Amino acid sequence: MTLDTRVYVLDPIDYRQVFVKCNQLIGATEGTRFEDRGASIMNLPGQDLCAWLIIDYGKRPMEVSFDTAYGYSGPEGGCGDLHARLVRGLGEWLDGKGVRWSWLNEWTSEVHEGYERLTELGGYLWQRVT
Repeated sequence: MTLDTRVYVLDPIDYRQVFVKCNQLIGATEGTRFEDRGASIMNLPGQDLCAWLIIDYGKRPMEVSFDTAYGYSGPEGGCGDLHARLVRGLGEWLDGKGVRWSWLNEWTSEVHEGYERLTELGGYLWQRVT
C-alpha cells in the first residue's frame, strides 16, 4: 500500500518548472530517469527516491502526485511526515510565484486550501518543526 498525496496547481505555470522543483524536493539528481508522455511526466520507478513523482499536466488543474510506501521511514519520520514536508515545500515555492494551489489528503479524501490541516498529514513531528 502507498500514500498518494495530490497537489492541485490552480493557476497556469510551466509544468517543467514544477517537475524540476518537485524533483529537488524528493532528492532527485540530473541522472534521475523520467518519461514525458505528452500529458504527464513522471520519474521512472525503482530509483530509490523517497517518493514516486507523477505530474499530470493534461488536466486542469495540473495534478502533482507524490506516492510513497506506507512503510517508509526516513530520518525525520514516516510517509505522512515526508508528504507534509513535500506539500509544504512545493506550496511555499508556488506561493512565491503567486500560484494558487490546494492538496488532497488521501487518508480523509478531503481537499484543503494551502497549508490548511497539513499537520494532520504529518503528525506530531511536522508540528514541531513549523
